[in-house]
Amino acid sequence: MLGRSIALFLLGAALCCSADSVTEARFENPPPEFRPLIIQHSGPIRKANAMPWLRARRGGGYVLDAGGNKTPTGKDVANGETFINLTYLQVPENFQKMEKLIRQLKADGRQAWIYDEYAYPSGSAGGLVMEAHPEHAARVISCRRFKEDEEITLKEGASVFSCVALPEKSKGLDFAAAKDITDEVRPGGFTFSEPGKWTVCLFEISFSDTWKGHNMSRRLLNVLDRNAVDCFIRTTHEKYAQELGPLLGEVDAFFTDEPQFGSAEAWGRTGRKEADQMIQWTDELIPAFEKKNGYPLVSILPALFMDIGEDTAKYRYDFYEVQTDLMAENYFGQIQDWCHAHGTRSSGHMLLEESLLFHVMFSGSAFKNWERQDLPGIDLLGAMPYRSMAFHWEPTEMHFKEDISCKMVSSVAHLMGKPGVFCESFATAEKATLRDVLGSTAWQFSEGVTHHFTYTIQNHFSPEEYAAYSDFAGRLALFARRGKSVSKIAVLAPESSVWAAYAPPGGGGFARYFKDNPEAAKIDDGFRRVCQELLASQQQFECISESLLRTADVRDGGLAVESMEFSTLIVPEMHFAAPGILEKIDEFADAGGRIIFVGTASEVEARMKKQKNISFESSFSSVSLTPDSAVSWNGSDAVRMQVKQDGKETIVILANPSRDAVSGSLKFPMSGKLREWNPESGAFTDTAGDSLGINMDAMTARIITLSPKQDTL
Repeated sequence: MLGRSIALFLLGAALCCSADSVTEARFENPPPEFRPLIIQHSGPIRKANAMPWLRARRGGGYVLDAGGNKTPTGKDVANGETFINLTYLQVPENFQKMEKLIRQLKADGRQAWIYDEYAYPSGSAGGLVMEAHPEHAARVISCRRFKEDEEITLKEGASVFSCVALPEKSKGLDFAAAKDITDEVRPGGFTFSEPGKWTVCLFEISFSDTWKGHNMSRRLLNVLDRNAVDCFIRTTHEKYAQELGPLLGEVDAFFTDEPQFGSAEAWGRTGRKEADQMIQWTDELIPAFEKKNGYPLVSILPALFMDIGEDTAKYRYDFYEVQTDLMAENYFGQIQDWCHAHGTRSSGHMLLEESLLFHVMFSGSAFKNWERQDLPGIDLLGAMPYRSMAFHWEPTEMHFKEDISCKMVSSVAHLMGKPGVFCESFATAEKATLRDVLGSTAWQFSEGVTHHFTYTIQNHFSPEEYAAYSDFAGRLALFARRGKSVSKIAVLAPESSVWAAYAPPGGGGFARYFKDNPEAAKIDDGFRRVCQELLASQQQFECISESLLRTADVRDGGLAVESMEFSTLIVPEMHFAAPGILEKIDEFADAGGRIIFVGTASEVEARMKKQKNISFESSFSSVSLTPDSAVSWNGSDAVRMQVKQDGKETIVILANPSRDAVSGSLKFPMSGKLREWNPESGAFTDTAGDSLGINMDAMTARIITLSPKQDTL
């Protein structure tokens, strides 16, 4: 354990900025390590001008891969895959060019990251994994329901996993009287006939074909399966280790991109609107589930797809607790362990981080997955104020004012002492202006992002425009990577409530996802609204997962979670209490901590309402909170604020992502030397006191630092 701790400390130190304070010269011209990286895949190794092109844009480095030959896609397989290239990572000359470019980047003080796939989603190695091992493709268990006396036939290519008949009663299904009729299933079809009304559930196991609706049409890796992920690592990561040799130690990190389940139809316009309900499957689930819960998984399969009574929530929670652990450890955990063993770091992001509902559908628990990354990441496409992909799901499906994925992932980094948070930004942003990009960048850094990457705007901006953005982001990063969060408010992310309410949707697209899961959507919406209210009131807070809360220490009225301590816990829209959570909340209340339940909490209200430090509120608007940090903002609620403490110095990152100019004032708890840094111009102004008036144009940011009087001249 000691060796692992030392390795993790060194890995973290390599990603953090130097211990030096921010000097005027460094702020005016940030070093390359703080500037945005450009994702170009194998493009740079094919161009002689890769370094001059990057320098002209003042980029911080490249995210690149070794690619393959430029053979036409879709020519190497006959099953309909169109986005593969079986020469991926098989061209020695490409590795030679890559090695040369990495040396040039490092000599220039710039970063080199390796992208681990032939475009996204990660896992297939451009088709190589499934070409050699088709058994590693994503597998699913589907549920189809029939009535008594209805002919039941098997799907082509599927095998029977289980078949259960449940008698119908006045209010639902009688799960206690269920009959296992698996032995009656016949390949040519069969019927189930018994007196009364019955629902027959046929559970079939098959390879997922949801990839056919994906915009990158190729088979998905079974990301739950340890052996499948190991094969991906041996095909991809080990290839880089073999070809780059000692130079691999100069690679700053590996970037994994949107690994995902194959159990939901596509979220875009190409997924089937009507489909069987499915869960992602690996055979490891069977022993892992029984070891964790003490009963067989097959016995509760109907509960994962339909309401079978009062135990439905518990059975669903039990399943998704195990499934999310397998995803975190078998995919993200194996990659992180490999990276540490080879002197580099793991990073990347998942699909659709914006919603707790999307997490369970596509990648398990985002919080657990982020815990198993050195530099946890997200993507924020487009360049809209406060948002990412709102144009896809508003106004009919998911109503929200602000995307909170920055806050969720930065909370994991703050709680676990990670060196920062990366964001892949500005794809599908072809019409974005420089001002749009600056506003979105300001917002992201004010909510915890520390490392910026761009996907497409470098191809649309002039070198001068990109350089101006790079200066801006680099100056913000100088401060964002310093100090520690001062949050004293924790907001519980109600993942267990979502799991307990979730049933796989019977089709693709955002509208269908929410329509099929109204309770899970309500829980997700309640969590998001609490976070939005806190952000709009410039409160400093962290989102905490239930798994981290269970491990928290309670002492002297404080809730200590890893490297932070909180005085207030907010619990939004809690419909199901995971084991140990209510006990921890009770303990915290007994010790003098403040707990606020917001929204529906009927399961826990009767038990806990007598606690003097626990309150129940119907909406967050009725909650009274004093500013939890030492700094307060008096001005427009359009502003977003992050407060950090770096030794004796207080750092405030103040952003105005809105399209209107704002004004207000910052109040500090002590007097000292105040410096206002302008990340657009690189200039600063000094004053003294305990407050500062701020005027900001639309879509920009300011950084304010306060040094106590004794540190001023």
